[in-house]
Amino acid sequence: APSPAFTFTHYAKSGTLHLLWEKPGTKVEVRIWNLEGQMAMKIAVVLPEGEALGRVRFPILGGLPTLSENGADDRLLLPWQNGFVIRDPLHTLLDKQEALPFWCGRGGRKYENEYPAQYSYQFSAYYAAAGGLFFGTRDSGAHIMTVGYYLREDALHFDYRITQYPEDMGRCRRYTSPYPAMLAFFRGDWQDAAALYRPWA
Repeated sequence: APSPAFTFTHYAKSGTLHLLWEKPGTKVEVRIWNLEGQMAMKIAVVLPEGEALGRVRFPILGGLPTLSENGADDRLLLPWQNGFVIRDPLHTLLDKQEALPFWCGRGGRKYENEYPAQYSYQFSAYYAAAGGLFFGTRDSGAHIMTVGYYLREDALHFDYRITQYPEDMGRCRRYTSPYPAMLAFFRGDWQDAAALYRPWA
């Protein structure tokens, strides 16, 4: 979205949407394109001299609502080891004010962990009978990333987020995603989500 601190522009070229946020010394560019029927996204960041990047949180897909009535029939597929399907994930999080099981990662109000450490695969899915969202990456270099679903303050929505870690983090001021983040819509269950990941994997 536009920010008063930045000049925002956008354009389309050769089937790719470019979103740019700029101010003196700083530039953020997001590219979005269709990759084999899925939405692919990359980010590039340049900071001014004297500043450094520690981490880049991209993408952040915010405000995911419940998909079924009251969320009771929602499912969240997490790629911990061979995979876990969590029923009614929104309310499961609400009940967990203390530390969650270690495979969920780091305590209440979020499901979070690292690939390729605790997470075995580069995709997850949030779905119900009416349809669902497939989230993933296509990272053949197996870069470390943190993947999470985070409960918003209203306790009615999730944010999905990937945290990327630049090489020489804390010392570099330029970063371009070495892999695309992926988004797709689907109908079905975890097996259908896996079918979206399998051809690339």
